[in-house]
Amino acid sequence: MERKVIEFDAAHFFATSFDWQIDWRGQAGQAGVTGSGQVVYGSQPRWIAQLDFATLRRDQIRSWRGIINQLRGRYNVLRVRLHDPLQPSWQEIGSPYRGRPVPHSDGSYFSDGSGYSQGMTAPVLETAPAGATSLRIDANYLGNFISAGHKFSVNDWLYEAVGIEGQGENAVLHFEMPLRRPVFAEEEINLNATCLVALEGDLTGALRVEPGDIGAPSLSLVEWVGPGRS
Repeated sequence: MERKVIEFDAAHFFATSFDWQIDWRGQAGQAGVTGSGQVVYGSQPRWIAQLDFATLRRDQIRSWRGIINQLRGRYNVLRVRLHDPLQPSWQEIGSPYRGRPVPHSDGSYFSDGSGYSQGMTAPVLETAPAGATSLRIDANYLGNFISAGHKFSVNDWLYEAVGIEGQGENAVLHFEMPLRRPVFAEEEINLNATCLVALEGDLTGALRVEPGDIGAPSLSLVEWVGPGRS
């Protein structure tokens, strides 16, 4: 099954609440007579999300409909740019450009006034296998500001930092959930995190238009971890 990936920027539709949680997909057995119990964890935990959005008006509602209908229910997937409200700011990581285009080394821009795009990323310095829960990164790229609670992605796989040891090229970032795929040296962690998700149900995202041609949508999402995901 080849699923179409549709770009979705949560900030474009003015997301008002942000709830991304790891579903460990544990299976609990019956409690014993002593009160003890067992939990068996699934081999493929995944992220689930509940996003609420501000009131949309006519043009925004049409745009919303266009995206939701492209999904064909749970068939296609969204590449969601999270815009975590707790991600570091450009000022905190010490960027002189604060998200603006970056010029050439001599300070000039291209003839049309554009520059190089700037990402909130840091290179991975050592290859890590699937199942690892730490990565060695060059934290200088982030002003050594990354810490527990920051979400990041690697190739659209989403993770959350739980701690960091060291600084600069000696920084070791600890995170959950374990790596779903190997990560190779020179790949990057991205604090402008992205995640590939499907709708929780075929009717998720339906928008009721109220008097005044307004509507306030919401989305329930589950991470795509199944067949066909690379």
